[in-house]
Amino acid sequence: EWNTPIATDLSAAYITNNLLKPVLFEEASRHIPHNAITIEIAPHGLLHPILEYSLNKGITNIALTERGYPDGTEWLLTSLGKLYELGLQPQLANLYPPVQYPVSRGTRMISPLVRWEHSEDWYIMRCITESKDKSSEQSVSISLQDESTEYLSGHIVDGRNLFPATGYLELVWKSVGLMTGQNYTEVPIVFEDVRFHRATSIPKQGELHFTVMILKVSGKFEVTESNTPVVSGLVRVPMKVSHEMVALEAPRPIVNDELLELSSRDIYKYLRLRGYEYQGLFCGLVCADNHGG
Repeated sequence: EWNTPIATDLSAAYITNNLLKPVLFEEASRHIPHNAITIEIAPHGLLHPILEYSLNKGITNIALTERGYPDGTEWLLTSLGKLYELGLQPQLANLYPPVQYPVSRGTRMISPLVRWEHSEDWYIMRCITESKDKSSEQSVSISLQDESTEYLSGHIVDGRNLFPATGYLELVWKSVGLMTGQNYTEVPIVFEDVRFHRATSIPKQGELHFTVMILKVSGKFEVTESNTPVVSGLVRVPMKVSHEMVALEAPRPIVNDELLELSSRDIYKYLRLRGYEYQGLFCGLVCADNHGG
């Protein structure tokens, strides 16, 4: 009768049969499938330790009551919570009186009981994707409030915060990288006939806008600010970088009597006297001498 409804389904006939006949617990436990969930319904979870010992390790037993536990309601709700964790869906609403909607005005809201836990910080990567842009004209905005360009506030000449001369060339270099679809630091370039027409001040507030224009055929470029040329020249990507190198003479031995060395403090003192009031990252020289060291 193991596979008949009187043995497999919980019904009045099943309970009556258990009351009138001996309970073959050991034989019945052999028919419990692997990974099953057994629920013990009794005034006391007497069989809980026995079931844990005798049943297959893949079978989970849940006892709904425990005689020695001080709060029976808490034990019951904890057991129902375990059933949720195991994937079952007990209808807990049946334990409470039916709710009439809409709820009365004095009903407390559940949202104040929920709090976010902020004891740990989780950082995410900020990735800026540069798309391949073959346009010969690029617009660039510079702001001292931007973390990547705030260091430019240290380039002071004659009391003015000027955009560095090499910064214009870097803008052209970046535009060449965008036109070729590569990281600009991996693109070798050659500048020729570069002319600086005027200096450009960086505002403390707001943005400085440049326009970089490059002619693809001739390689001529021009950087403008407010439609006024700032820098112009010629830029090209060499076929062979080795052909663009200049052979330098080997340095001759240095005689101590001829060596004139300046410390970092001396270097920037002389520059400051000539109007170059460099600060921050623009004070990168450690020492210098009259032999180019």
